[in-house]
Amino acid sequence: MSLPFQPYWLAAAAPLLLAACGNMPPPSAPPSQRQPLPVLRSYRVEHVVNFSTGDMAGVVSDILRPSGGWSWTRKRPSVRVRLRGGFPVRYGIDFAVAEATFAQTGPVNVTFFVNDHPLETVRYAVPGPQLYEKPVPPEWLKSENIIGAEVDKLWTSPGDGAQLGLILNSIGLTEQ
Repeated sequence: MSLPFQPYWLAAAAPLLLAACGNMPPPSAPPSQRQPLPVLRSYRVEHVVNFSTGDMAGVVSDILRPSGGWSWTRKRPSVRVRLRGGFPVRYGIDFAVAEATFAQTGPVNVTFFVNDHPLETVRYAVPGPQLYEKPVPPEWLKSENIIGAEVDKLWTSPGDGAQLGLILNSIGLTEQ
């Protein structure tokens, strides 16, 4: 038995037939592979005493109680920091030479030290905020380290005779 020819079958089958004849894009090479990143440490370990928290843990000498996120220092402020790794380390200190003290002392020399080794002496001829950073020779480091700074001239309060050096925000060692 044969089915009579029906034109609507052709209309229904035409899209299927035309789709089967479509042009495919030419084959292409796979995307280029990215080069792997060099081995990087995804973090930097900081061993920093930050006075914005009001914490005095680690203070060894000549740092007064924090006041509003910073502390006054005397002649030789120092802190104790511990290290665990053998990575290169940078000394860092965030401080300010106060305008009020600078008027009396004039320019000050600050010597930065790690375990009683002088790292560098820098002359500050203008008051204001300062940031000092420098790599530390690995042979100077121990598991427990005393780091600090020494100010050559202190300001003496005319009222009570208190002697002040720098305004200290933070001080510590950072593994590179």
